[in-house]
Order: sequence, then C-alpha cells, then structure tokens
Amino acid sequence: MMQQPASAPPIPGTELHLAARDGELAGIIKASKRDLNKPDGSGLTPIHWASWRSNSETVKLLLSKGADPDKPDKDGNTSVHLAAAHGNLSNLRCLLESGASIWSFNDARENPSHLAIKYNRGECFRFLDTLSVRMELTNKYLVDKLKTRSLKNYEKRSSKRSEAQAKAQAHLRKSTASSYKNRNPKSGIGSTIAISDMLNEKQSKVSGSIKSSASAFRMISDVLKGT
Repeated sequence: MMQQPASAPPIPGTELHLAARDGELAGIIKASKRDLNKPDGSGLTPIHWASWRSNSETVKLLLSKGADPDKPDKDGNTSVHLAAAHGNLSNLRCLLESGASIWSFNDARENPSHLAIKYNRGECFRFLDTLSVRMELTNKYLVDKLKTRSLKNYEKRSSKRSEAQAKAQAHLRKSTASSYKNRNPKSGIGSTIAISDMLNEKQSKVSGSIKSSASAFRMISDVLKGT
C-alpha cells in the first residue's frame, strides 16, 4: 500500500517511463501501445508516472496512443488513484474525461476518493465527490454496474495474491523440512512435523500482516461538462 505519496520510486525503469514522468513528449510519440502499458521494475506504467508527476498534455498523449488508465500497479493503484493521492487535479480530470473509473479499489480496498482524503487533497476529493454524485443522479444503474465491476476486480486480485502466498509458504515449508532432514538424517518424522508446525505459525502471522464501456464514457463526459 502506498504509505507516502511522495516516496514512490524516484527513478523510472526505462527511457519511456522517464519521458512520461518528465513530460518529454518526443520520447513518447513513437512508443507502441504495448510498451505504453508495460510496467517497470517498480510496477508503474508510463501513465502511472505521468498521472503522478507530469502534466495533462503528457497524460492526453499517452491516452491517445492507447495507455490504459485503469491498469493497476503492483499495489492495485490506478492512474486515477495516483493523481488523486498526489493532488494533481488537471491530470485527474483528464483521466476521467477519457472514461477512467473513479471506483476502482487498490489492494487496501481504497478508491481514489479515499486516497484524496487520506493525503489531504481537498480539491481532488471535492471534484471526485461532486462527479460521483452527479453520475449517480444521471445513471444509477450504470454506476452500480461499474461499482460491481470494481469490486470483482479487487476480489480477483485478492484471490490471486492469496494463492501465490499459499504456494510460496508451501514451498518454504517443503524446502525447510527437506534441508532439516538432510542435515539430521536420524531425526525422524516427529522433528520434521515440528519444524513444519513452526513454519505454519510464522507464515500465518506474515499472511495476517500482508493482506468502461462507451456508455460510461459518455456519461462521464456529460457530467464533467457541468463541473
């Protein structure tokens, strides 16, 4: 989870990510859609960097070339999360005009409004709050569908994380037990079970601490005209 907005990795992973961060349009113009949606070593795509650090012209160029504003980073934050968390209102508005979701959850089950409040970005929060209310009044049925989609995406990511953690823990238990038996060939199965139980206890503590559509685009665009 993003603890301090200003403490994201200071150096982007590639020249394209660097260009997006610094608003160097010449370094973006020839990029392919595939490259525009590739994360760097910190899990951020070019539009993540631009939404956080750059200007709306950079964000607009990335969007026009196929960058996905709803793609989550390694912590589940979308470009909208990052723009809201860092108080970048112009980029936030630009992303939402493209049809990006304001209801996406990150891995801590926080949406962009939550982060705007968390990091005291009052202007961004008021904008998001006003927009969400107007969208509810414009088409509540569609809004409910978008909220449900966001929740399902969050649950899917959460399930994958749990599966990955379970596999890693099983591998660790197996490796540790095997290593112990190799070092102590006469120790017997009782000791191996004890080691496994100990690992189970430790890993359970670790696990506890780790824990859209054309119509949507048109609705957001119509609503934004009044903001």
